[in-house]
Amino acid sequence: MALRHIGTCAVAFVLASCAGDNPENVPLYGEWQLVTKVDEFSVDGMSLPESNWPRQFHDLGKTETICGEPYFLEPKWQEFDIFRNASVECEFDRYDVTPQKVTARGVCPDAIPAANFSPKLSVDVSQNPERYRLFITMAGTATLPSGNGDRYLEVTAVQTGTRLGEC
Repeated sequence: MALRHIGTCAVAFVLASCAGDNPENVPLYGEWQLVTKVDEFSVDGMSLPESNWPRQFHDLGKTETICGEPYFLEPKWQEFDIFRNASVECEFDRYDVTPQKVTARGVCPDAIPAANFSPKLSVDVSQNPERYRLFITMAGTATLPSGNGDRYLEVTAVQTGTRLGEC
């Protein structure tokens, strides 16, 4: 159960659906192709081969086309987006935006209470009007079921967005 929430939260998508471009936001409004995948999953610092990943991580790998505007300006919107997609409440304690980069750090308190899992969250986005690359990492200690004890889990997901044109 813990791994399902980690994977889902790791690829929380950020796209504003309001019509028209927000001139303060770097990525432009339009039709965007999004490619999402879990990049790495490790337990106690040991990277696991994809064949040993939870099924949910494989299910998260997808390519989709969406009309909207990737929106990285507002930390509260990002927190809401993570909750909307993963049913996990996360809070940023640092959120910095420049025209080229967005960096955020925070925590997801009680993401999985049964596993005593409150991972740290980091978000790093490289952006320009036509493309972005988003890295999300969740990492922390979880108490695994079946007597497996405490383990340090880390998952990294990558999403690339490419603007295809108007929509």
